[in-house]
Amino acid sequence: MTASTTPISAYGTAVTWHGHDIGFMTNISGPDIKMDTIDISSHDSTDDYREYVAGMLDGGDISIDVHFIPGNTTGQATFLTDLHARTEQEVVITLPDLSNWTFQALPTGMGPFTYNYDGSVETTLTMKVTGKPEFETS
Repeated sequence: MTASTTPISAYGTAVTWHGHDIGFMTNISGPDIKMDTIDISSHDSTDDYREYVAGMLDGGDISIDVHFIPGNTTGQATFLTDLHARTEQEVVITLPDLSNWTFQALPTGMGPFTYNYDGSVETTLTMKVTGKPEFETS
């Protein structure tokens, strides 16, 4: 199967935390994959320039803005329970074309909460990718 060369809309992207739908999401950011660099500069460095080698890779962070659902007994509630317990879980971000990111993550935050007089209660779920995030095309 050949991957599409046309950008797709993000509308309809789904996220599950430990198999539970997060739901009522407005914005999703991440993963944010980066590579550390290790400074190996010395008195022998050429032309007085710093020298580096590749270090470890980091899957980065995930941020999900949601309309908070107090009675939510699946994704949001499970996330909060796992945050209190400091429990790592599997996360799957599924794009509308069914491509997906799959990775393990630690819950790192839920908040701040906002209570707008003319809007819903909103919050942000944050998590830290642990290990390698895998991307699979549809």
